Amino acid sequence: MVGGLVGYHVGSAILQCRSDCAVYGTYNVGGLCGNNYISSIKNSLSTGTVSGDSSINHRDSRSLGGLCGRNYWGTLLNCYAYGDVLNGEEVLGGLCGRNISGSIINCYSYGTVSGLRYSGGFLGSDDNENGVFNSCYFLNTAGPDNGYGEPLTDGQMKQRDSFVDWDFVDDGSDGPNNIWRMCVDGINYPKLSWEHGRNGDFSCPDGVGLEDLESLAYHWLMTAEGNPDFNIACDGNGDGSIGQEDLAVLSQNWLTEVWAGPLILPSRQTLSFSAAEGFIPNSEELIIGNSGSGVLDWFIASEAPMPGWLHIEPVSGTLGRGESEPVTVSVDGAGLPVGTHGYTFSVVDPNALNSPQAVTVTLHIRGLTAYWALDEEEG
Repeated sequence: MVGGLVGYHVGSAILQCRSDCAVYGTYNVGGLCGNNYISSIKNSLSTGTVSGDSSINHRDSRSLGGLCGRNYWGTLLNCYAYGDVLNGEEVLGGLCGRNISGSIINCYSYGTVSGLRYSGGFLGSDDNENGVFNSCYFLNTAGPDNGYGEPLTDGQMKQRDSFVDWDFVDDGSDGPNNIWRMCVDGINYPKLSWEHGRNGDFSCPDGVGLEDLESLAYHWLMTAEGNPDFNIACDGNGDGSIGQEDLAVLSQNWLTEVWAGPLILPSRQTLSFSAAEGFIPNSEELIIGNSGSGVLDWFIASEAPMPGWLHIEPVSGTLGRGESEPVTVSVDGAGLPVGTHGYTFSVVDPNALNSPQAVTVTLHIRGLTAYWALDEEEG
């Protein structure tokens, strides 16, 4: 039993831990924990490669996982791993090798998985087939899809909405603890908020400034013990309370920035319209924001000319940090044949880290016969 942090973990909890070392062994091998038995691992991650022991030609190397080799009646909650899992004979998984009556909730992995048998991009095997898996994901190109975890494309892994019911910083809806962080879509995969908090970056946008001071003040003197609403993101030193030590972390990193430039934040990636022949559907609103720290000089661009049935107003603008503006998107299907018509444009600023941001518009034109039939059915 070998793990980057601990080999055999029984009857306790691992919380907000990280392992960055390469790990190799023969049985129950994990980037963070070898065997998690009747225990929990929460809000933790592993980045190192996990490998079967090459000295025995990979024979009998089994139960290898990016985070945990075996989860036996244990819980893995709000964790991720991205180290490769390689050279095992059987039961290899991007996050966990073997699960036995355990729970894995709100976790993801994206390291490459390569084994001889019973391998999966997320989990190698659920032995009793009674494990609990909720909102778990893996990169679709990382390893086989064996039914455990939902495969996502690289683009989907960079979209906050892909991670159902996860508690993100500043999402305002899925929970008060602010466990995960993805301030801007289209740049990185989710990170644990405490990874940013250790540098005083408690709130979105990325970088340390007034937003972080406001968040710290709002949660001032809050403690984790007995408080289900404890904000992990503001616990800068990880001691389970929010106070003077966290203010010191903020002060040491004041006005530092992860990206000193604009970031494009469109409110939607798709806009869909539907209308019967001769009818014009209502316009839709697209909000373009700047979640970076510089000035965003955005404009609409595309490789193909904009079709006559599509109108966008305005097609350019200037936004300071934290500012946003509405863009009206309207369509007119007059003269278009029945069917679906589409066009993709981009919101562009060459100085933005995440430029361009694509937005796809679809217009579905229904025949009048189908329209009147639907009208009669609805009474």
